[in-house]
Amino acid sequence: MFHYVYILRSEAAPERHYIGMTSDLTQRLAAHNSGKVSHTSKDSSRNKLIQNDYCGLMV
Repeated sequence: MFHYVYILRSEAAPERHYIGMTSDLTQRLAAHNSGKVSHTSKDSSRNKLIQNDYCGLMV
């Protein structure tokens, strides 16, 4: 199964970063920016995708 590994940066607090993994990058970014992900919902700012890589992982 293939996944994206990604890094987000908070637009309101650029020193804050989040690293995650998902099989659907578009859906996951939308979830982060709508407050549905507890790790990034602490502040109400939007998160900017700053890096992503597509990779195959054995899970």
